[in-house]
Amino acid sequence: MNIIFMYQLLGTDRLSILAVNLQVSFLLFESQREHLKFQLEHYLIKLMEIVVSESNRISYEQRELSLEAIVRLWRIPGLPAELYLNYDCGLYSTNLYEELMKMFSKNVSLPMTTGMHTMQLISLDAIMMLIVGMEIRCKGCKELCKPSRHEASSNLPTREDLLAIKANKRWLALGTEKFNENPREGIAKLTEHGLLGGTPGHSDPEKIAKLLRENPGLDKKAIGEYISKKENKNILNYFVHNFDLRNTRIDQALRLYLESFRLPGEAPLISLLLEKFAEHWHDSNGRPFASADAAFTLAYAVIMLNVDQHNYNVKRQNNPMTADEFKRNLKKVNGDTDFDQDMLDEIYTSIKGEEIVMPAEQTGLVKENYLWKVLLRRGSGPENTKTVTQPLDILNSVQSGGVPVPVPLPTLMYNTEDRRTTATSTGAATATVSGAKRGRV
Repeated sequence: MNIIFMYQLLGTDRLSILAVNLQVSFLLFESQREHLKFQLEHYLIKLMEIVVSESNRISYEQRELSLEAIVRLWRIPGLPAELYLNYDCGLYSTNLYEELMKMFSKNVSLPMTTGMHTMQLISLDAIMMLIVGMEIRCKGCKELCKPSRHEASSNLPTREDLLAIKANKRWLALGTEKFNENPREGIAKLTEHGLLGGTPGHSDPEKIAKLLRENPGLDKKAIGEYISKKENKNILNYFVHNFDLRNTRIDQALRLYLESFRLPGEAPLISLLLEKFAEHWHDSNGRPFASADAAFTLAYAVIMLNVDQHNYNVKRQNNPMTADEFKRNLKKVNGDTDFDQDMLDEIYTSIKGEEIVMPAEQTGLVKENYLWKVLLRRGSGPENTKTVTQPLDILNSVQSGGVPVPVPLPTLMYNTEDRRTTATSTGAATATVSGAKRGRV
């Protein structure tokens, strides 16, 4: 099953389909999570959004099934420790461990009128696993720890490493917020706390470029304004060279480039950003055109074609450009020759069929597809390396006084007489509802 399709099915209101989808998702992440770091993060965030939702479109049963799916993953030996190490201690990741504990605590603390809701008991179960697990680790009772079937990663971080990463992550969040308000002040704040290398008061332009490329919390418009300033040309050079554009057609490379920031409105600034892009693309692909200027002209023509085909105001005033007109506009601009006509046809078809949408304009399904592509790109990079732990490994690494990371234990039992499980034709478990008793124990 396609993973993005699994995410889409989380929004279904048919409990049988949702239950089967959650079962398949559990099997996938339980066995393959070391290769699906960002997919697991996205999945847990989606489930948490369902659990805490107050929308009338999401039923109590949907929220309960989603919470059960989270806690089922939580019971995997070593999983809570992995969440803390890989996400809470990941500079650009969500604090999953912290957010899950907040959600569990909030669910448990809901006022009780006629008895505890099932969601309260499920959340209490998760918290008790954490507390009892911490006690077992402190006493060193290895025989009570259920081992994970995954091999633990080597070279687990030390307590000092984790504390340093968490401190940097806090400063990064503050610097990101400041950057979105005033890019220059944001960079100064991050430089002040040593997150951008270089010497005191002078940041490393290569590290700034990497930050602009990798930090998903930065405002795309602010990035575009910052890299297009004259005093930041060195940073722009490093930023452009962060893109691997080898063996990529120019319109596809342009899509990748323009997804990372929003183009400023001034024509000279647009020209500067496209000029650097064209030079890098041309060099990365063995100089296929007469010059980098020809690549620049074609890149600019692609943007104009995108506006012509998809801008509502332009389409109202004129008929959209045809493929022949697009090729005619590019006559003799590749030196004194024409571009490959088949390539131009492919570019025209690609742009006509799928608009190049700037990040700030993403909505609905287009936004979902864009976020999925971003997730896949992050997953293909070095940031996707995932740490896997055995229940007691982190204790040996962090030592006493370190960051508490729980060890999963057998779950506490609670009354589920108002819940039944039936088998579907595929053998997957499907939760059913038992009248008015549903949701209370």
